[in-house]
Amino acid sequence: MNYHLTKVVELWLDNDKKLNKQAQALASEALKHACDNESHAGTARSDAVEALASDVETLVCADMPCVKGVWGDLISHALQEVEWDDLARDLLSDKEIWMVFSSDDEDAMLFTEKDLAIEFLGEKLDDDNTMHAGLSLKLHGLDKGQTIDIEGTTYTLAVNEG
Repeated sequence: MNYHLTKVVELWLDNDKKLNKQAQALASEALKHACDNESHAGTARSDAVEALASDVETLVCADMPCVKGVWGDLISHALQEVEWDDLARDLLSDKEIWMVFSSDDEDAMLFTEKDLAIEFLGEKLDDDNTMHAGLSLKLHGLDKGQTIDIEGTTYTLAVNEG
């Protein structure tokens, strides 16, 4: 594998607005899908890297010109040397995974946005609970590392940064 070819492809993706937007959308979707299917942030991030590497390779190769002969062989060989996992890891590096841990469960719920984690916790509130309004306000002020007690269960909000 070749670090320099990987950086060339990464710079090309960074500088092409349309492809960058597509690559970022693929990164967000890969992370969301991984979070939906996993309960550990590290495993979700690894799964997202694996899926994204394949998707980005497909995206880049779809834009490759159809060239025959030695030039086509050189381009194909160069693309085979790209470290797609490293490129995917870089695309995911600025994306957070928000985790909600429960005192009743050893697995966490994973989300790609803080608002989604807060919404999940909001669904735990009982509409008949007289403390509902106070807990709802506390929920919206909740930040990473903080806890909230809802009907006898303690929930902790945490974040895994890329």
